[in-house]
Amino acid sequence: MGFPKDWQKYDLVDFVKYHKRFKMHIQPKILELIEAKWRVDEYSENLRDVSEEISLPLSHSLTREERYRVRELKSFLGKYTEFLVKALKKEEKTNSNWVSFSISDQDMWERVIAQSFRECKQYYYCKNAQLDAYIEEDLECLESWEFWNANPDQLIWKKLIEHLKGLVSSFHSLQSYLEFGANHRKRRWSCEISGWEFDFFDSEKNELIELKFSDREFNIEWVCQTLLYVYLVKRTYGLDVQRIKILNTYQAKQWSWNLKELFVKGGLEGFFELLDIELNSKEKESFCSKAHKAMKDILTREASPDYSLEEIVRQHFALWSDKPKEIERCIDFFSRMVKLKERAKLVYDDTLVWTMWLQHRKKNRPN
Repeated sequence: MGFPKDWQKYDLVDFVKYHKRFKMHIQPKILELIEAKWRVDEYSENLRDVSEEISLPLSHSLTREERYRVRELKSFLGKYTEFLVKALKKEEKTNSNWVSFSISDQDMWERVIAQSFRECKQYYYCKNAQLDAYIEEDLECLESWEFWNANPDQLIWKKLIEHLKGLVSSFHSLQSYLEFGANHRKRRWSCEISGWEFDFFDSEKNELIELKFSDREFNIEWVCQTLLYVYLVKRTYGLDVQRIKILNTYQAKQWSWNLKELFVKGGLEGFFELLDIELNSKEKESFCSKAHKAMKDILTREASPDYSLEEIVRQHFALWSDKPKEIERCIDFFSRMVKLKERAKLVYDDTLVWTMWLQHRKKNRPN
């Protein structure tokens, strides 16, 4: 089994957070590959011990009532904070005057997120109708516009923005996901995950960086989510990420690991092999469908005088005719499979076929 057929209903974060298959089957296998020194218990929760404090947490500047209000809005604020950090990184503004205004139109929201207006303005809009947005601009730019400043959450927004400004200085040299994609060519590769986007990439350190906004200090799901990004970057762009970093913008803390040190010896390779089996379902389904039919033909016709394993394989994998080395490797694979005691299972067992094919492909890479 790969991802469920209803995968398109999930984004990557929700899959890691809510999907039973990931929580009960995939995540435990990933955590088993984590180096023992990083975990005190079987769930590796104590990876939090390697945190580094960047500044004081946001809660330090909030009143009790404001902290409660932030908790109420944390789902939205998480996405808003990611946008705001990228906007502050891009604009690098120093003269800040924040003015509130209200917009409820969905199209306007999408335009605000996508671009700045009239160059002198940077809009920061809150999708929640009960909150207002803020515009950062010079005072002289305000004369031709009508704004009001009646948002009850205005002080929270100002504190949030000032808090984030203390964190973004180290982000100016980093690439956003869109910048990363523009600089790297995608490979022809299919996977059930079609919607995913990490936050930043440091090309000098070869480090993938993910932002979080949470009053919780640490969550093991963040590590699993970031590791899935590592897998997708390798399979989609052919790039081997060497480090990962998780930055909790609310707590102003970060965690960073070298992947070779994070995993047990051979664990990083095992991690990719595991996810190749679990996540690469489009390629898996295509191969297994052909393999089942080919194996059924082989078992049915092997006693006949005109039996030819090579001919059967070439017939069922005709679409690979432009890849002669792949065809030869596939013929060798079936020649080995027919000698197995459990060969009858290869007619219907997707997991067995796919696992054995990946093992064979790894050992017999074409030159």
